[in-house]
Amino acid sequence: MSVTLYGIALHVADFEKSKEFYSRIPGAELLLEVPGEFAQFRIGTAHLNVVKREGPEKFHIEIEAKDVDGAYQELRGLGFDASEPVTHPWKQRDFEFTDPDGNILQIGKFPGS
Repeated sequence: MSVTLYGIALHVADFEKSKEFYSRIPGAELLLEVPGEFAQFRIGTAHLNVVKREGPEKFHIEIEAKDVDGAYQELRGLGFDASEPVTHPWKQRDFEFTDPDGNILQIGKFPGS
């Protein structure tokens, strides 16, 4: 399995307020938006996603894999407890698992990559 760090996603309670805040950063480019739920910005060569998501987690780490289903099978074979891969309306396929402290790691094939 070959993976690459893709970016960070921030979990926010007030999506519109956060989207407006991050869109004001000089050089931030809005690449993709699902109104009221998700916004992806490119800042330099990195990606920052703003996601409306309630819960104790405040962010998750995004790791890109060319073969999402293969990565899922490999991690499951190594004993990781991961969610089933899903394809979202914005054409992203991914799955999630957590580290020992409850931080979310998301492995996926991200739009535009």
